[in-house]
Parts: sequence; C-alpha cells; structure tokens
Amino acid sequence: MNKTFNIAPAKMPPYSTIRKVIMGVNWEKLLAISQSES
Repeated sequence: MNKTFNIAPAKMPPYSTIRKVIMGVNWEKLLAISQSES
C-alpha cells in the first residue's frame, strides 16, 4: 500500500500543468456552448 502511494505522486504532473489542462477543457466547453447558442 505504502509503495504505490509513494510512487503515485512522483508520476503526477505539476499542479500548474493540471490547471492548464483544466482551463483548456473549460475553454473548449465555453466555446462549444457559445457556438451552440449563436
């Protein structure tokens, strides 16, 4: 249990990268919504 727990954080990307991905997904959703409304 402890071994897998210690390995997981090392493989995770930095927080800033995660934020960029989330922002990118949100922008795609906003664009899709704005296009469907117009």
